[in-house]
Amino acid sequence: MTELFDKGLKVRKEVLGEEYVNKSIAGADEFTRTMAEWSTEFCWGALWTRPGLDRRTRSIVNLAMLGALNRPSRTEAACQGSAEERPHQGRDQGDSASGRRVLRHPFGHRCVPKRAGSVQRS
Repeated sequence: MTELFDKGLKVRKEVLGEEYVNKSIAGADEFTRTMAEWSTEFCWGALWTRPGLDRRTRSIVNLAMLGALNRPSRTEAACQGSAEERPHQGRDQGDSASGRRVLRHPFGHRCVPKRAGSVQRS
């Protein structure tokens, strides 16, 4: 593996939790392993290590995006990461309130325009 993969694996484990990542790696087959290696190297190694955004912000962006894309299993993984990285652990609240707020935001922007478009007149 490359240095970028190693950096990505470290970040991935820190964000999602070592147990989750190890289970994911162990369950990969030949097809999914290639995608997981690429994702670890480029998404986690190249993108998550870039300067400019802290991990909490990156986690919140991912959570909102996954909610908007309707990816419940990935959303759950994002919410179950390590305690320091969990966007749903509001520093001010200590519970899942901020995660609910994050997930409500894309829900409104995904659903309301779709419904509004169905009642527009030509």
